[in-house]
Amino acid sequence: MRIATSNSVWIGIIILVIVTFAPGIWFLMHYKSYKVLQIGSYSLSVSYQTNPLMFYAGVFLISFGIISILWAGYIYNNIKNNLIEYFSICPICKSPNTLGKISFSMTIDDVQTVACQNCGAKWKIKTSGATGNIKTVKLVKPSDDGRGQEYLSKETDPEFWASLAREKE
Repeated sequence: MRIATSNSVWIGIIILVIVTFAPGIWFLMHYKSYKVLQIGSYSLSVSYQTNPLMFYAGVFLISFGIISILWAGYIYNNIKNNLIEYFSICPICKSPNTLGKISFSMTIDDVQTVACQNCGAKWKIKTSGATGNIKTVKLVKPSDDGRGQEYLSKETDPEFWASLAREKE
């Protein structure tokens, strides 16, 4: 099985980094403000003021960004491992030539796609946005020669398809 990752995954991670790390670093850089006394060409640092709220906001944003990226990696790995576990062999033609396309947005239900490169069958797979576990699987296109027609548009659990893949013809 080959796994392809959609661009939305990488765009989401880039946006997350920009939204959390950039302001977080800015807050950390500016939580101290210096008052400078300047007379002519001489300057003297008089005192500085700290704003602990800016410091804590910076630490929070950076921590949130790190945790979110780690969680996204966890979800991605769960989706990938589940697709490999249940669809490494096509349940219809028993070919190992399947392609899984991963895209997730960390919403309630994300939809993945698996297609067999050999027979043309195609599935839509709902995964949990919080964990990446497979909820339901639906065959949306049977094989080119019509096999799997009886399962078309029925939502089933992933174990059903794994048991079909394990059956001998």
